[in-house]
Amino acid sequence: MRLPLALFLSASAMVMPVLAQQANSPIDGDQYHIVELEEGVLRIDRQTGDISECNETQNGWVCRLTADDRLAYEAEINRLDAEVDRLEEELAIARDALGYDGRDLSLVPDPDSVRERLDLPTDEELDAVMDTAEEVMRRFFGMVEDLRNDLQSERAQ
Repeated sequence: MRLPLALFLSASAMVMPVLAQQANSPIDGDQYHIVELEEGVLRIDRQTGDISECNETQNGWVCRLTADDRLAYEAEINRLDAEVDRLEEELAIARDALGYDGRDLSLVPDPDSVRERLDLPTDEELDAVMDTAEEVMRRFFGMVEDLRNDLQSERAQ
């Protein structure tokens, strides 16, 4: 009984390195290079360079694309390019709205021209409004003080 078991084990020991060598060195013309891992295999696409991690599940083998820094960088560059395009469009719209004629490169318009376009009050008009508001507030608080004095005098009687 020990001799057949020993023959089986020695034959298995010779076959396993051959199988491992076949898995680690694919045949020319194959699209994928397979590398064995403890928990599954890595599948490397020879044409695109994509790397997938494959694991055996109850439903068979499942391969998931691994995160590739190059792909992440390219995706971020594409996102930033789109953001730059969007911001350039917004800038063009804002320049049109402000009447940008191309002479001045500053993005901040002259305050007087903005005030004229928006029909804002002048500083003198604002001062007059504030003076009026101050007068109203003084009169209001004077009335409150008078009411307080009247209530105190009624309670004292």
